[in-house]
Amino acid sequence: MQPAGQRVGYWQRKRQGVYSLFPETLDRVVTLARRPPDRRLLPRLTRALAALVLIVLFLVAGVLIAEHARLPVPGSVLGMVLLTLALQTRVIRPSWVRPAADLLLRHMALFFVPPGVAVMVHADLIRAEWLPIVVGSAASTVAVLLTVGWVQQRLEPGD
Repeated sequence: MQPAGQRVGYWQRKRQGVYSLFPETLDRVVTLARRPPDRRLLPRLTRALAALVLIVLFLVAGVLIAEHARLPVPGSVLGMVLLTLALQTRVIRPSWVRPAADLLLRHMALFFVPPGVAVMVHADLIRAEWLPIVVGSAASTVAVLLTVGWVQQRLEPGD
């Protein structure tokens, strides 16, 4: 606490946490800046980049197959099916794609930004067509639930 009438500078207030949600944030930044570089960082980045390249290769393979075979399935979905098959048949080890998968899952919230922006941009269209959107969403949800329930009952051993 400062005595009455004494002016406190910006950096003093910053250091006291007045401008920060967490008062220790500035101390953490200074501590991290003084730390020696992590020698394990480059190998970890290399593994993550290699894993990301592997995932993108499956994506590209799926897109190319879908385009050339003129399949009604999106290439990205086909690529992920191919990746899943490669993982299930042990052609690819899970440890090969885990670094990129962990990174993508950790930052998954960022993937919801474009759809959220699209909803805000097209709010007038959504407002005008809300009934077909709600009916279509409800009907497709019920259809998926019924289909999954039926498949589950068919796959369960003897009942």
